[in-house]
Amino acid sequence: MRISGLSEKHIVGRLRDEGWSPSRVKGSHQQWYHPRWPHRRVTTTPKMTVHIKRSVFRQAGWNWGEDDENVSDELKRQCTELARENEELRKSLLEMLEMMEALTEKRQDAS
Repeated sequence: MRISGLSEKHIVGRLRDEGWSPSRVKGSHQQWYHPRWPHRRVTTTPKMTVHIKRSVFRQAGWNWGEDDENVSDELKRQCTELARENEELRKSLLEMLEMMEALTEKRQDAS
C-alpha cells in the first residue's frame, strides 16, 4: 500500500503510537503535540487529501517516500540477519560448553 493511500485512522494511530497527543480542536482540525518536541505541532483533519497527508508527514518528521512494502522488506532483511547472528552465537556457545566439559573431565581425571 502506498502512503498516499493510508487511511486517516492509520495516520492518527501512528501519531498516537509514536507518543503524539491531541492538544486542541478547532472545527474539524485537530492539533497534536509531542513532549519531546514542544514547539512542533501536527494538524490533522477527518478527511485528508494527499496534500494534507504529505503535510502531516512533514510536520511529524516522517519520510514521505517510504512505502509499507519497502519497510517490511527491510524488517525481513534485519530479522534474517539477526537469525544468522543468533545461529552463530548458538554455535559459539555450544563450542564453549564442549570446552568446559573437556576441562571438567581433565580436572576429574587429575584428582
